[in-house]
Amino acid sequence: MSQSTIIELRQLNSDNVDRNGVYSTTLDPNSAVLLEEGDQVNIKAIYLDTAESSAGFIHLDEDLECELEMGLYIQNYNKDQLFVKSNGSSENLRQYPNAGRTLNERGDNDIWWLAEHSNNGTATNWDINSMTLQTIPGKPKTTKDITINFEYTPITAGAKPVIRGKTIRHTSKDQIALDNPFALGFVCTGTATAPAIKRITTDAELKAAGFSVVSLNYTAKPTGEEHFELQTFPINFTIPAGDYTPAEISKTITDKIANIEQNGNVDDFYGSTSATNPPTKTLWTANSPFLTSILENITVLNAKDPSLGQAFVNASTENGATAGQLYMTYNIAAMVAEYNGGDGGSPVSGYLPPVDRYVGANEVALAFDGAENKLKWETIHFPIYVNGTSDTANDAVPGVIYNNAITQPGVYQVNTGLATKYAGVAFTKMEPQNFWAKQLGFSNIIITPQTNASLKYPNAAAPLPATPNSFTIECKDGVNMTGAFPGLDIGVQHNNLNYSQPVFHNLNGDDLDSTISTQDSTSIFSTRVWNSSLASEGYFLVEVSPNFNQNMVGASGVKSKNTMSIVNRYYTQNSFTSDQGAGSISYTHTGESQLLSDLSVAVRNPDRSFVNTNILQDKNTIFVEIIKRVGEDVSNPKKQ
Repeated sequence: MSQSTIIELRQLNSDNVDRNGVYSTTLDPNSAVLLEEGDQVNIKAIYLDTAESSAGFIHLDEDLECELEMGLYIQNYNKDQLFVKSNGSSENLRQYPNAGRTLNERGDNDIWWLAEHSNNGTATNWDINSMTLQTIPGKPKTTKDITINFEYTPITAGAKPVIRGKTIRHTSKDQIALDNPFALGFVCTGTATAPAIKRITTDAELKAAGFSVVSLNYTAKPTGEEHFELQTFPINFTIPAGDYTPAEISKTITDKIANIEQNGNVDDFYGSTSATNPPTKTLWTANSPFLTSILENITVLNAKDPSLGQAFVNASTENGATAGQLYMTYNIAAMVAEYNGGDGGSPVSGYLPPVDRYVGANEVALAFDGAENKLKWETIHFPIYVNGTSDTANDAVPGVIYNNAITQPGVYQVNTGLATKYAGVAFTKMEPQNFWAKQLGFSNIIITPQTNASLKYPNAAAPLPATPNSFTIECKDGVNMTGAFPGLDIGVQHNNLNYSQPVFHNLNGDDLDSTISTQDSTSIFSTRVWNSSLASEGYFLVEVSPNFNQNMVGASGVKSKNTMSIVNRYYTQNSFTSDQGAGSISYTHTGESQLLSDLSVAVRNPDRSFVNTNILQDKNTIFVEIIKRVGEDVSNPKKQ
């Protein structure tokens, strides 16, 4: 006779998870088992969470409430600096208060982010400069990837609470100590004694990543300074519960967000009858968080708080140290003055709306790439439209334009002469994170503005602020943004006359030779791979490593000191991969008695590599059976 004890090793109950399928379990002292001569250890049953990946499904147990938030930007190239007035003359549309520039110097070809700004008139606002992290001592010696999120209210007038985070990548605990403190660059409201900011990442989430304490480092912000904040636009929608293929989930999300009337009805009529009166408008040509216009946005800001101003801040770090130190505005008065209500008088007869400009993305699409087996944000930008047959025909196509970007020493350095988009968006929040980052694989797409630059206001003669009042953003095509793909073929004219020679000879003018049409875009691919469950070999190796040794020799001569089981890698739709111990390699204990209290699990491919986390999810459970000889007391090892 024998007595059997079953030990459950469940990944979701483990406090020490390295990756899906690789985790450790520490038994309660009262549950530890003393292994004595002749006791057997084998793997009783295995349940591996391959259901979602094997079927190629995204499974939602219940309706999923999603929230996206994005910042909007323009690419500031030369050809878009002027607008044609109703009398046929041209006028500068964009204004650069920080630096006087010639017409050619204005088109720096960089990304400028839509921002709101107002005066800091209170002594209860705070700069959250950085955070200091403490790790949990002992094993493991490394931390895991985690985004530590905070909620606070920005200090611009009428601001609503936002969630911003700092991502800490997997590294050693010793390195964390060396890297402290980690820069944040948040600016928030508060009281006279402390900022009103709270951490929304839970203690349990911190502990799972290897951290114990997060402390903030902050200073009071001086009054009377103009503060610039990235303007963000939220959108909320619901994905119904169910199973979705990657193609189905991408179409569902695209249909939910790519709607010109997301926030209400739209039209294109301004309700004033005379150019001497400012035109009014309650409905706009686009009511979407992804797409607005200069006049629409300034109207929205003024309705929120009359003290708010609209500006574009160069917050990209791509082109050097001046990031976040310059801003530009649009000549709102000149734009409004072009309105003609249709009274038939001078300068033109018939109705003409004010001059306006779009900001954001007019093409928004999440797609499934069957060749790469990945989801991708195919486009979240506003293309430059080129090669139309005339100025009035509606037949232009997406493309790029060669921008004669001129460097102005001491002000701005331009790296490229190719404009790949007119405008676009980048995501500042994607909730719930478990869905977007884990299930869909968009873990590195979020941008986080950091208030770490000093910008002179209202012009270049103004003194520098005492503390940073502007922001920078780390952003790149293919990672956080999309745009036309700048491949080698872009510079080639596809006609039988000029294909063999470059013909870009008039970069300053309207010559169509300076534009090229292209449908290719630099998409943002997810990190998760679907349909990768077809294995080159037909099994998994499951290792359970307790605090005792054994030897298992494979056909290749590879030795292991762990209890092992071989699991048939058979995939069926919506099923876990399971084994009832048929492939278990039993262990019989010999020698000195040992207390079994800690067990580590590792699920491996046949070549001993770890299983891709896109194939193996987190609902993994291994049952280990301990078979003791008759007469042994397995419930209390201290008696032994």
